[in-house]
Amino acid sequence: LPPFAQDNLGAIDRDTSAMTSRMNRTALVALVLFAGGLAACMAVRSRLWADEIFSLAVATGHSLEHPAATADPARGDFTLNPGVRSRGEWRRYLEHESSGTSVAAVIRAARLSDTSPPLYYVLLSFWTRLLGTTDLRVRALSIVLFMGTIPLMAAVARRLGGRAAVLPVCVLFSATPLALYYGSEARMYSLLWFFTVATALALLCARLQRHRLLSLGFFALVSLGGFLTHYFFAFPWLAIVASVAVLPGRIRRWELVAAMAVVGVLLLPWYIHLPELLGGWRVTKDWLNWRPENFSRVEAVFATGSQFFTGHVPTLWRQHPIFGWLSAAVVAAGAVQFANRREGKSLPRRWLLPAAWFVAGCAAPFVFDALRGSYTAAVPRYACGALPAASLLLGLLTSRLVPRSRLILLACLIGTWAPGIISILKLHDRSGFSMGFVSYEIGKKPTERDLILVHSIPSGMLAVARYGSGPAPLAAWVGQLGSRTVPDDLRPLLEGRRDIFFVRIHAVGEPAPEEKWLRANYDVVEDASWPELAVVRFRVRPARAVSEAKSEL
Repeated sequence: LPPFAQDNLGAIDRDTSAMTSRMNRTALVALVLFAGGLAACMAVRSRLWADEIFSLAVATGHSLEHPAATADPARGDFTLNPGVRSRGEWRRYLEHESSGTSVAAVIRAARLSDTSPPLYYVLLSFWTRLLGTTDLRVRALSIVLFMGTIPLMAAVARRLGGRAAVLPVCVLFSATPLALYYGSEARMYSLLWFFTVATALALLCARLQRHRLLSLGFFALVSLGGFLTHYFFAFPWLAIVASVAVLPGRIRRWELVAAMAVVGVLLLPWYIHLPELLGGWRVTKDWLNWRPENFSRVEAVFATGSQFFTGHVPTLWRQHPIFGWLSAAVVAAGAVQFANRREGKSLPRRWLLPAAWFVAGCAAPFVFDALRGSYTAAVPRYACGALPAASLLLGLLTSRLVPRSRLILLACLIGTWAPGIISILKLHDRSGFSMGFVSYEIGKKPTERDLILVHSIPSGMLAVARYGSGPAPLAAWVGQLGSRTVPDDLRPLLEGRRDIFFVRIHAVGEPAPEEKWLRANYDVVEDASWPELAVVRFRVRPARAVSEAKSEL
């Protein structure tokens, strides 16, 4: 072409590239806002469940799961004495002190009550001191972190698959039902994603750009944050580091080793106590050691890997299995079409990073089970560190298809995920924690003469106090603490009461001998009970009431 034609074509290419970049940025901003709004709708619809109540308690400096003998009421630790308290007194475990909650108090509560590192609780403490402790505000931190992870995903996708991979990756990450579910929950999983994706981005920047020392410093910072958020961060972190070490680019391996050494030194003050933290007694310390019904390791491997692509997690929300199979069929069809293209004959070497990251994230609960003899693999959230990698892999694959096939694949996937998203939006209680049913059953009936006796772990007890209503006082029965016996410790709680509303919720396998004693000695007025949940209304028998009145005279 003549020079003037080449100049014109070059100007057109530059204008087209700039217009495409602006469209991508606009679409990315719209996607972040849409994902955040959808997650906020999910957060508003459902109540905090036991683990989220636990997060709020620790963030306000209150330990819940320590042994009864080590409780220090002066520091705000959960205790069963005095036995009967008003709702307001129980709710203080979920509120900041008037003078504010110190970082030291939050770290102490995390060490006593949880096996996870304390960073999320510290951030949630600052967040709730500024904004308050309503359900949406408690969950808003996770939503903001979820939204903040999407631009990081875009940057990683840009470096792994070019400009065409950005929107597919971000759309798939923000529309995955599992990401929306955990991205709107007051737990540390959004923070885990944020630091994991930031780690990958830092190393990719160091590998591909000149400012490698600055990028390695950022890598050390976000790695430190990830290790102080969740112990399973180690699995994707090691996979990401190993992938970059295989293809170092401009990174000198000794520089990477030095950055890792800095991270290790900074983590030492916390991780030196790891054996003590993992071996300490807690109220729910054994729940991962119980074998779930019909559990199979082989099936667990398939379920763990497929949940990120099918959008079907039956333990978290209700959805017809056919939609999971349809999602799998769409992914399989896209993989076949990609393999038939010339580009699919040999995968780019840089795709090794998300592939290794995905495998490591999925393997984390299985490795932990092999070391501890537990059944962590049956719980979906312990593999959620692999979710960003799954979105990257699927998005990179989609970006290599022709535009028409790309749009069809994305539309079909989102269509098959939509029933799961709708099911989450309809949830009033998460993870089977039926607080809505309990609130309805005891909402308007109890009076000041009655008593609500709650058999649960401490966070379940505080949930009843948080969402219940009415003037009736409450008493907790935490069987795991072993500090109360039947009937000696039960009779003082029931003295002078007319009706007893017995609530059994989230007992975590602990039997309820007090319920058996109540059924033997009191009349049952109303009974709504199942193996995992019960709300029973007891009343003093007339003959017993007359004899007690005579004894008083």
